[in-house]
Amino acid sequence: MNVVGKVGSLISQGVYSVATPFHPFGGAVDVIVVQQQDGTFRSTPWYVRFGKFQGVLKGAEKVVRISVNGVESNFHMYLDNSGEAYFVKEVD
Repeated sequence: MNVVGKVGSLISQGVYSVATPFHPFGGAVDVIVVQQQDGTFRSTPWYVRFGKFQGVLKGAEKVVRISVNGVESNFHMYLDNSGEAYFVKEVD
């Protein structure tokens, strides 16, 4: 149980370090993903924010490509006007 507490503390410190309003260049936290017994995956929250220079990006450049261990994934995120990245859930 102590390991879980240490991991939680490290994640909290990482979120605080990039979530403060005085971080002009943005930041991100590491994401931990664990496969569940039923085969699904659960992860810690995602946080990505691009700083003050993101305002010069064109629309096509506001797509955040995600790679895992050097392999590009089949999903991506988008940037809003404040520089925060978010997922779009596609519905049928």
